[in-house]
Amino acid sequence: MLTEQQLEEFYDSLSEEDRLGQLLQLSTSYFGQDGMVTGEATGWKFSEESVYHVGSLISNTTGTAADLRAIQEEHMKHSKVPLLFMADIISGLEVALPFPLALACSFDPDMVKELAHLTAEDATALGRNVTFSPMVDISRDARWGRAQESYGEDVLLGCRMAKAMVEGYQGEDPAAPDSLSACVKHFAAYGY
Repeated sequence: MLTEQQLEEFYDSLSEEDRLGQLLQLSTSYFGQDGMVTGEATGWKFSEESVYHVGSLISNTTGTAADLRAIQEEHMKHSKVPLLFMADIISGLEVALPFPLALACSFDPDMVKELAHLTAEDATALGRNVTFSPMVDISRDARWGRAQESYGEDVLLGCRMAKAMVEGYQGEDPAAPDSLSACVKHFAAYGY
């Protein structure tokens, strides 16, 4: 772990391109891996140099831990900042788990925390660092296409389940090898 002063010194050592690149996320396919590209990526014009400024890769379920390590090793030959490997892991990874809406029906945050920890162990073993989960949108209309990814319509239950999920993913020690960073999502009122 870096001290605040070390972090500030590291940040000051980054170029403008390094800093801006951290806002860019690409598919693993840009690094010679078969990634899940959604959309027409062939028309995107990224120079090799700009690709090595990228901050994270969406790696979902493609690529082994060895594949991602190889990408990281090559990336670090060109960059000061390691890549984050991010994925939408919302109902388990190696082991399929119930969707969050079904987990909410259990009214058991302790179980949800335990399942999130199991997911974190799987995801980190496969080289992922961050999950786009939990989704904290309040879903009051079952016709919404992402209702199953929410904890339903009850705000208190949703809060407790999301808290359990984050604690399960991240654990007590963010430096632990099985600690998976949670990216709580989405914008306010997205689920309405």
